[in-house]
Amino acid sequence: MRFRFWSETLGLDALASGALLSVLAAHQTGLLCAVRPAARDQLGPLLDAAAAAGVSVGLWPMLDDHHGRWINATNTDAASDFVGALLDRYAHHESLTEIALDLEPPFGLVARLTNSLPREARPQATLPWSLHPRATERSLARLIARIHRAGLSVTAAAVPLVLLDPTGGGTFEWALGTPVDRLDFDRVSVMLYTSMFEGWSWGMVSRRGARSLLRLGAEAALRRYQHRASVSLGAIATGALGDEPVYRNPDELADDLAVVRDVGITDVALFDLGGAVARGPVTRWLGALGSSHRARVVPHRSHRLGWHLGAAVGRALPLFLRRFQQSSG
Repeated sequence: MRFRFWSETLGLDALASGALLSVLAAHQTGLLCAVRPAARDQLGPLLDAAAAAGVSVGLWPMLDDHHGRWINATNTDAASDFVGALLDRYAHHESLTEIALDLEPPFGLVARLTNSLPREARPQATLPWSLHPRATERSLARLIARIHRAGLSVTAAAVPLVLLDPTGGGTFEWALGTPVDRLDFDRVSVMLYTSMFEGWSWGMVSRRGARSLLRLGAEAALRRYQHRASVSLGAIATGALGDEPVYRNPDELADDLAVVRDVGITDVALFDLGGAVARGPVTRWLGALGSSHRARVVPHRSHRLGWHLGAAVGRALPLFLRRFQQSSG
């Protein structure tokens, strides 16, 4: 299997120190490193250190929070400009192999929906569904083509709701402002975080149920994206929102890995390296990658039913919306 670690919360200086990169190299694990506009001039030492350690690096461009942080319909022009600046400076570095485009709704909107952060600290957010989806797709298609011309691969980080759309995209891609299916990504890594399935379910989903949903999502990703299918697992520690539910221990990561292995997924990204350091040693978490845990997960009938109901909504809602627009126009 191919493993990489998302790294959002560690500073670039800490990553470039060398010791951590040596541990990643020993476990044959790559790095997907978040980079914000203010830090783009600091990437050189990290890329040099990664080359010396033999660690492949993917850059994970992340805008300022008031610009939405993650990439979506509200900020594709700003994201394209930022990624273009990164490519101009670093595309030919020997350790750089890919760009990871994190397709999620605007940060301010997610903070409101999850009731995360104090109210006064939540950035304002444009509603992504108020914008034209085809224009967003065209903008992202141009960005992906530019990354490919630079000789790098492109990974999309995708929210699991897009798996409920019909093939080719639909309601959830439109509502979230995160087109995926019609774009030429080399990998699509669906964020199937069992800790969040369980922790944000108001007690309705158990740990066993979360693993059931993981299996359903991994199977759907493999059917949909085939050789391009990837899964992101977690969470080891909190991320941008500061209150995301997390794994209890590394055994839960090992259990989740057993599920995706059993499904046939061969590309896995782990969230988040900073959390593994904080809840270290890092080798506790990296040790789960070689675990011999076996999957004993058969999705419960109610979880399958819920999945199919969600998919039915994703197929039916566009027709309803078109009729509503026609009747109100």
